[in-house]
Amino acid sequence: MTSPSVCGSGYKEFFIDKSYCDNAIRPDSNCRADCVLPGSKCMVIEIKPDNDSARTEGRAQADAYAAGLRNWYLKDKAKLFEDFPKLQQCEKDGKDLEVGADLDLYNFCPSESDARAGLGPDVPDPSDVSESSD
Repeated sequence: MTSPSVCGSGYKEFFIDKSYCDNAIRPDSNCRADCVLPGSKCMVIEIKPDNDSARTEGRAQADAYAAGLRNWYLKDKAKLFEDFPKLQQCEKDGKDLEVGADLDLYNFCPSESDARAGLGPDVPDPSDVSESSD
């Protein structure tokens, strides 16, 4: 998993036109990767809550976006590199773009014990507080 702070060195909210990318999660829409990190391999990162359905959706999105990025390279690498010059780092032998996909997960609704850790004393339940009338 990649930390969201690492996206600072890459491209955030990376737009890929639907002519290059098939977004099965949201058909007929473009693709927008949460982060693309250039390097010896361009890593497409999707950031999702840590639960089964979000992981499944995130994996499908990350894989589709990675395929879309590679397809964009194959169809118009000159424009891709003009718009996103750092992605040239991912090119292998001038003939292929090394692309991978990964998820970065976070706790959206932490367990009660995790939520209470370090937060101080409990606040009384409002139903336990009686109102006085004057």
